[in-house]
Amino acid sequence: MDKSTLSKSNTSVSKLNKFLRILYNQTLLLLRTDVFFGKNPSHVPNGSIVVFPLMVNVLNCGLAGIVAFKTGKKESDLTGLLSLIKLAGKIENSCYLSCIESSLPFDKNYLGGSQVFNDLKNAIGSLKRKNQFYNCFMDKEARTELNKFTERLKQIIDSESKTLDDHMGHLEAGVVDFLLKRIEDLKDIAWSLEKEILENMKKIEDLVVPIEKIPALSFNTLTLFKNINAVLNSIDRLEVRGRDSAGISLVFILDPANHDQFNKEMDKQNLAEEFEKRIINSVLTNRCISIHNQIESDKNRSFSICLSYKIAAEIGKLGDNITFIRDQIKNDPIFQIIMMLSHQTVSISSHTRWASVGAITEANCHPVDNGMADENKKDHNIIHVCLNGDIDNYMELKSEYEKNGRTFHEDITTDTKIIPLQIEKYFNSGNDISEAFRLAVNDFKGSHAISMHTDLAPGKLFLAQKGSGQAIFVGLSEEHYMSSSEVYGFIEETSSYLKLDGETVAEGK
Repeated sequence: MDKSTLSKSNTSVSKLNKFLRILYNQTLLLLRTDVFFGKNPSHVPNGSIVVFPLMVNVLNCGLAGIVAFKTGKKESDLTGLLSLIKLAGKIENSCYLSCIESSLPFDKNYLGGSQVFNDLKNAIGSLKRKNQFYNCFMDKEARTELNKFTERLKQIIDSESKTLDDHMGHLEAGVVDFLLKRIEDLKDIAWSLEKEILENMKKIEDLVVPIEKIPALSFNTLTLFKNINAVLNSIDRLEVRGRDSAGISLVFILDPANHDQFNKEMDKQNLAEEFEKRIINSVLTNRCISIHNQIESDKNRSFSICLSYKIAAEIGKLGDNITFIRDQIKNDPIFQIIMMLSHQTVSISSHTRWASVGAITEANCHPVDNGMADENKKDHNIIHVCLNGDIDNYMELKSEYEKNGRTFHEDITTDTKIIPLQIEKYFNSGNDISEAFRLAVNDFKGSHAISMHTDLAPGKLFLAQKGSGQAIFVGLSEEHYMSSSEVYGFIEETSSYLKLDGETVAEGK
């Protein structure tokens, strides 16, 4: 063998050894990784693989919801806040006068340049993530610094706006437009800090009663409060579509241990009698409670508790309804008890609309449930539905139930009522809940968008759209997906989204 052949042989062996080492290390990494099936991501270590995950929270607002997922990356405490403080100096040192004095081009340097603005937006975005938000919320000093930073940005904006006004006559139109755009971008950033982070922290504080509980809030509990607040903010924005009514329902799934803890707290605070009174209602109205015990086996049991809050008002102004619902949630001691427990899942459905079918009453507010007059709610699974649009064949479908001896409560005149009943009918016929939802939706005529949450599929959100009269959008964020009937429903969460297509007809089943 000559030297050339020997050299090529050694190179091939070296490459083979390198490949085998990489393969060996990757195999070890996979073998060391924890793998779970059907687990809640909040209950597994970071960096784990979860097959068929049970999601932490699914929130639905009108036709809006949040689905959260867990990543392996854990951020260091308050890195977003520290990044903001560092960037403030760069912005101040590259103001209009500094650029003029140093003969620096505006496009690359004014207020730090595009890179500083991107870093600033990313730092603010990190403060919206669950870990960073929790750390900043629980740290009073950090919140104080964040307030100071926000005020610092406002001062820069005011100063630069005044300076530009004074020098505008000496600049070309294109330069003025660029500088104004950069100042407007900084205003948007300051607005996001003030409204989307600091004010939301205050809104969350206002939901917790008593206020002394806040220092003891767990990460999961605060995250749930944060998500509830996001739903309320979203429905408040969607109220421009119609403000005659608003409603929200929260379905908590508890394991036996936490259900026992719930009952103990209820007894301790003498709330058992109130709890029972709120279950008796035959129509889903404000402060109603629905319960259901799921028993798959002696070792596999869960308990569903649903709290609902509603308001109907023909006369009023924008914002009144959500203010009322926030007050109802805040001052409900049963809500406060259940929020402090651990939950298998929590789902929330909320809606606002002009009532196109039926009287403007609490009974007709969405969400609407699957209960009928003179029937024991405890015997039924919890199925809550919201609707945009109309069910044109509502009376035809309703008459079929009445022929079979079932009675609609006289207070319920909305066409939405037929949706959960039709879903329940197909489920009781032996279909799983996903198929029951699909079959029911196929029965409805008209143009509509439908959302459902149910204790039959804890932590899942069901959406259906038919025709072009309504819409469903799904926002894409780093930590979750959020659906909404309008894009401004998730404007705080993300600017990236998908639009569902409710017009394409699929051939076959």
